[in-house]
Amino acid sequence: MEYFYFIYFLLHIPITIVIDATVVIPPWFQWQEKLVEFHQQANGDFLLDSKPLWFRSFVYLELVLQLPAFVVFVIDYWRNSRFSPRWYPLITIYGFNAALTTYTCLVYIAQREVVGSGLVRFNWPLFLVYLPTFMIPAVMSVQYYLKCVSLLSNLK
Repeated sequence: MEYFYFIYFLLHIPITIVIDATVVIPPWFQWQEKLVEFHQQANGDFLLDSKPLWFRSFVYLELVLQLPAFVVFVIDYWRNSRFSPRWYPLITIYGFNAALTTYTCLVYIAQREVVGSGLVRFNWPLFLVYLPTFMIPAVMSVQYYLKCVSLLSNLK
């Protein structure tokens, strides 16, 4: 599983920089406009378009706290072929935070129905884009919490 999480963190670095950062970067500084437009059209991502304050706040947290952690985790894994136990608490906190913030996005997406051609439908493409970024960190959080508990119980 650690290798899977390593790949997750590694892939999340460019996703954070290229897609998520557009929520808070001024439009005149954005170079990835076409990619973001494609994502918005393909998945109906109204969050990237409307940029509610709570969503921008989550992205600021991602850029300031999570992105540096991704880099640390990737470097640590690259050097050691595993995550050092000293990072387990931070991985646990990251997983909980990422799952919670993405859960908020999923609830918001679920409450908003897409209206087109006179039909109201659920935005499955967008929901499914966000779902892995809830599930993976949620599982990660539980696994690394249990690793922390195991390490602490071995200290007795």
